[in-house]
Amino acid sequence: GCHDAKIQGPWEYRHMVPAVCIPWQSLLQCFRLPMGFLLGRASVDQPCSDVDPVEAKASTCRAMPRSYEELRGQDFVEACSESLEVASSPNVVQGVVLNLQNCSLVSEADLILILKSFERGHGGFRKFGLRRILDFKFKGGSSYKLTPPFDVLNPLLRALTHVAKLSMRGGETLALIQLLVNYYKFGSNAVKPHRHRCRHICCSLGATRQIDVEDKQVPMSHGDCLALDMELHGVPPAVGSIGSRISVCLFYASTQEYATASVGVPAQGEMWWMHPQDEETKPTPVCRDFLRGCCFREQCRFVHQAEEDSRHQNEDSSKADSGVKVASSLKSPSSSDRPTWSC
Repeated sequence: GCHDAKIQGPWEYRHMVPAVCIPWQSLLQCFRLPMGFLLGRASVDQPCSDVDPVEAKASTCRAMPRSYEELRGQDFVEACSESLEVASSPNVVQGVVLNLQNCSLVSEADLILILKSFERGHGGFRKFGLRRILDFKFKGGSSYKLTPPFDVLNPLLRALTHVAKLSMRGGETLALIQLLVNYYKFGSNAVKPHRHRCRHICCSLGATRQIDVEDKQVPMSHGDCLALDMELHGVPPAVGSIGSRISVCLFYASTQEYATASVGVPAQGEMWWMHPQDEETKPTPVCRDFLRGCCFREQCRFVHQAEEDSRHQNEDSSKADSGVKVASSLKSPSSSDRPTWSC
């Protein structure tokens, strides 16, 4: 409604002023979040009874690390004895899509919480190829959990571990190797066809993408998981504009395979996948204070020697390595070809 207002002044006139009625409860709700930050309280309160539980749980997502530098020196992995208890277990077939929500292995609220927590690439991802990746290494146990802030992945990790146990052959015991979280920001982010030297299960969250498995394409929607056993697979670029996608992949083997180190996430080499930045070994720089004669640190993390000595040492080591390679490539002469020396 409107009401008439009379304004006193040099010019007296009448005009119409709209009356806006805002309940005082709404005003308090607007200042609820900022006041919570100022008072040091939690930014999200308990949801009301009339709020959707899925949206309420998704709104409780915690702040994730913005860069990988915040994660250095921590693995966020703990062994545990937790297991998923379900009324009926699904039938796991290699290469066939299984929806975790339809099997009651994980709730929609848990999946939305993961998407909200890792949105915009937050979480310490590092660029690898055309996607961003985050990894957690396991040590061959049958059950693990992640510590905060990555404990948002624990419900999905329990579900994937349960599916992995169902896919084991008779007489085998599960041995977990690694968990990879892939972030695809755009539909153009793709992965070339590749293989792994172990079994793995991938769960897709977010946008639907086509997955190449051997000579066929498999569509994976939100909540779908796919179990593979060393099959050739990849993620081709999507057609058109689609939203972001997260894939959570659990790599595993049997305890016997893990003990003999005959399996691994990479196609060759080590057992665990390693980011190229972790594989590079950079030489320790020379201490500048030592060169000036004023380094008084008890435990200096730089090298205490002259730059010339360090350079010569690196050159000598490289020559020694090349000499070893040349010597190993040469065939050793037979006993008849060897010269005999006499004094």
